[in-house]
Amino acid sequence: MHPGPCDVLVLRSFSDDSIELPRLSLVRINKIWPFNQLISPYFNTGFFSLLVERIGSRGNVVILGDPREDLPKTSGLRPHFSISTEEWKVSVQECLATSSLIAIVPGDTKGLKWEMEAIWSGGYLNKTIMLLPASEDLAKKKRRADRFCEVVYASVGREGAIEVDKFTIAIAFDPKGNEASTINSTEYYEDVGMALGKLPERR
Repeated sequence: MHPGPCDVLVLRSFSDDSIELPRLSLVRINKIWPFNQLISPYFNTGFFSLLVERIGSRGNVVILGDPREDLPKTSGLRPHFSISTEEWKVSVQECLATSSLIAIVPGDTKGLKWEMEAIWSGGYLNKTIMLLPASEDLAKKKRRADRFCEVVYASVGREGAIEVDKFTIAIAFDPKGNEASTINSTEYYEDVGMALGKLPERR
């Protein structure tokens, strides 16, 4: 399935689709009424659902669908491809070329490694933003950033690390792979939503 026009491309490991963020409103409710498990199912807490919602105003958002999913976990265009073919790579290459923004959550899968290499080899770093889930601890954020460095910096024969702290949730790059800007936030869904709305325009 061809995804159609792509203005924003979201790249991640399918296993990260389950990432959720704590709701500050539920935390506050729990302090006075400790039964928020009764109402929490009615509150969206998914990281990628929030991401697609906040960047949807920039045009068509494409996020490849997990071929094993029964129901989509986010809105946005979710093309599905057989896991036994390489057709998805053709679709990603087209989206990398035509999108104005590429948002990637680094990980350890072979597919993500290929996507990160394609970002560098295609010259798309200037429109790429690395996302680090706010609900993860600093060690996990550093592992994700280090993985991005291992792939992208290795392509340019450069050594080094990207500095992140517990509040870092997004880093934008210049064409040479240098950090151009950083966005910080708390771990809470509401705060992350406001921060994601401030992602810089890329092209």
